[in-house]
Formats: sequence, C-alpha cells, structure tokens
Amino acid sequence: DVTEEELESVVIAYEPVWAIGTGLTATPEIAEDVHKYIRSWFKKAYSPEAAEKMRIQYGGSVTPETVDELMAQPDIDGALVGGASLDGEKFGRIMNYKV
Repeated sequence: DVTEEELESVVIAYEPVWAIGTGLTATPEIAEDVHKYIRSWFKKAYSPEAAEKMRIQYGGSVTPETVDELMAQPDIDGALVGGASLDGEKFGRIMNYKV
C-alpha cells in the first residue's frame, strides 16, 4: 500500500494504447480529461492535497509540435518522451517548452 505521504514521490505516466508506437498524440483536451480523471481518483482515495502533490505525465508521442499545448493543461505535470528523445534538437525543444 502507498501511504498519503508517499504519494508525493509517485509519478504516473499515461499513454493512450492507440498512441503506442504510432506517432499519434491525443488532443490536449482529451489528454487533460484523462489526467483530470486520474487525479480525481487520487483525491477521493487519498485527499485533494495528496493528489495535487503527485505528478501525472503524458506519454503519447510528445513532439516539439505538441508539447506546448499539452504542458499548458492544468493536470498534465510533465512528459514521458519516447522517440523524440533520440534527437537532441527535438528533445531540447521539448525540455524548453513554452506555456
């Protein structure tokens, strides 16, 4: 069992099954809806404070072209970068996203 205090160290990554290996990315709205649902589950199971301290990352084909809009969503706390991390220029742009 994970305690409420330990939840602060928890990182959850969500990637739509249809995005795995396809290069497709969920719209920011769809990704936010899922992240919001995940966070709401933890709010109910633990507490609103604990749910806000944990991190929920999006991992569905994050690219330089999609990162800004994804990271602008309130419940998306980071990105789990796959193939784009193999290209230094692309990865650098993702790391330095603009909101």
